Amino acid sequence: MNFFNKLGFFTSVFLSTLVSPGQAEVKKTYNPSFDCKLAKSEIELYLCHESEEIADYDRILGSVYSKYLKGKSSSEVATLKSEQRQWLKKRDLCLENTQNESDWCLQSEYTERIIAAKGIEALRKYLQKKCGERKDCITLANFEMDQKNWPQAEKIFKVMCDHGSEQISAHACYKVAEILEKSGKPNEALKEMTRLCMIDYSNLDACMASHRLQSAKTLDPLVGTYAASNGNVFIGKMNDQKYFLIMETTWPNGHSCNWKGSAVFKNHQIILDKDTEISGCKLELKRDNDKVQFVSQTDDCDRYCGARGHMDVEFTKVKPTPK
Repeated sequence: MNFFNKLGFFTSVFLSTLVSPGQAEVKKTYNPSFDCKLAKSEIELYLCHESEEIADYDRILGSVYSKYLKGKSSSEVATLKSEQRQWLKKRDLCLENTQNESDWCLQSEYTERIIAAKGIEALRKYLQKKCGERKDCITLANFEMDQKNWPQAEKIFKVMCDHGSEQISAHACYKVAEILEKSGKPNEALKEMTRLCMIDYSNLDACMASHRLQSAKTLDPLVGTYAASNGNVFIGKMNDQKYFLIMETTWPNGHSCNWKGSAVFKNHQIILDKDTEISGCKLELKRDNDKVQFVSQTDDCDRYCGARGHMDVEFTKVKPTPK
């Protein structure tokens, strides 16, 4: 193919991709509870063309709501229809958000309404089917958590914890530990939260949950949450010798100095683990009853924080708040 033939070929391909004047982009049409050929309002068009999942929720609600009205007296039906009209107005307000926020809002509104119409099993079957067909099981797991169906929620999250992608697995493993706590198994929850924290110190949710659970039961006076006017420090125990620390400070000029890692405390010295060590920084820990202070032993600590921040802050222990 010579140059001009190539030019003609690429030009024709380019022109074929252009939308002619007046030609609208063809959108997918989903299957809500009504005929999309008759859709006119903003919410109707959204349900028909923007989100397949929300269209599914609308169809489920339409089905369970019709069944819910059967057998009711005329006065009960009138009351329920009045409530439904009020709910529709509330639902429509979801579209004032961005699309992601609108989907979340609509999903929440439909879930609540379906359950109110005694359609919880219909919704569960739909989510189970979606989990099996599309491998999207997070919604089902969260749904079971909301219903306090702990064994089923734990089972679903456990599969994702063991076999999901790195991001999904981390979230699912944390949820398993959270369920253990909510279902009255704090010791197992503490073990799992601490394990997750040891794997990844940046998993702040797991580290903080481990710290909170420890604070409620440990006799170690060092473990706890400490506060100062410009920040907080959290000290938790990973095993008999090792602790994890999370320091968050903000200075009046807006500069912040944050650090998280693991360490061993020995003779008032903080011996940082190699994998979380701040190069050249040596810290001393001073304790006075319910107060702790980190004291920089080298300039490298201040260099880590920058010219307008430092680690030499005194923190006072605060009483843990039960979850």
